[in-house]
Amino acid sequence: MPKPDLLEFFDSPSDDAFVIEHISEEFTSVCPKTGHPDFGNVTLRYAPAAVCVELKSLKMYYQSFRNEGIFYEAVTNTIRDHLAASMSPRWLQIITDWKGRGGIKSRIIAQYGEVPAAWALPLRCAWRPRCARALRRTSSACTRCLRTRISPTRIAGPAHGDLRRSSS
Repeated sequence: MPKPDLLEFFDSPSDDAFVIEHISEEFTSVCPKTGHPDFGNVTLRYAPAAVCVELKSLKMYYQSFRNEGIFYEAVTNTIRDHLAASMSPRWLQIITDWKGRGGIKSRIIAQYGEVPAAWALPLRCAWRPRCARALRRTSSACTRCLRTRISPTRIAGPAHGDLRRSSS
């Protein structure tokens, strides 16, 4: 089981709001179905209220997942729950990006508190999964797709240049 008691904290160096981001590129756990190892990156982004997490303890906490049979979604939500309960930050985001297996990559996002719009994650273009352009949650098209404001659920056609309204 993951060990939240490994986490250590220190007092925040400022009462003013600021953002901390830690990225772990060596996260591992085990798939509960196949027993194969899962590899991913974990991004912890938060605005501390009173305390900050100590990095060595965070690393040890992440390593406590190493031999754990646990799904991606459970990993992400468990980390969020443990850190939010221990630190009570103003807000917190956990983003896990999992290495591809069988041609499928996964990204899981769990949040605690109200994440400011400046830190909200951009979405990918809804019309073309390979589009490298990102759009903000408030926009309905990426910069390449701005010529249309059609809802992505009403689009037929495989590429940006072939956007037609569906008949249904």
